[in-house]
Amino acid sequence: MAFINAKDYITKGDMYLIYGEGGTGKTTTASYIPGNKILLPFDMSLNHVIEDFNDTQIYEMNSDEKRTLNVFLPKFIKSYGFNEKVDALILDNVSFLYSEILEIYSKSSKNNYDIYPLLQSFFAELANLLRETGKT
Repeated sequence: MAFINAKDYITKGDMYLIYGEGGTGKTTTASYIPGNKILLPFDMSLNHVIEDFNDTQIYEMNSDEKRTLNVFLPKFIKSYGFNEKVDALILDNVSFLYSEILEIYSKSSKNNYDIYPLLQSFFAELANLLRETGKT
């Protein structure tokens, strides 16, 4: 660990959590993030807002990627989060992602006592990985 003078600190992209009820404009708000974006929608509920996105590539997961989200998502972030042509990663519908990861861990659990520590660890590692990319 080291101390860094505040004036020498290199800032990275800001991380936002946009939270609200369904239909209140969370995904539309994310469309205003500047730069080249990759949007990863977990529930594919984009039909009504897709026209709001400029400079955005939408990644549509295949069935294998959906089934192994706990393995796929860190790889996805490493692949695209450190790409110089990408300015922002948008993970759309983290509530849905949470449910999917919970289901994945539930299927592999023998006693359900280990599921929530695994969930906490997964999302903590995910947040750290996103922060490491330096992307918005």
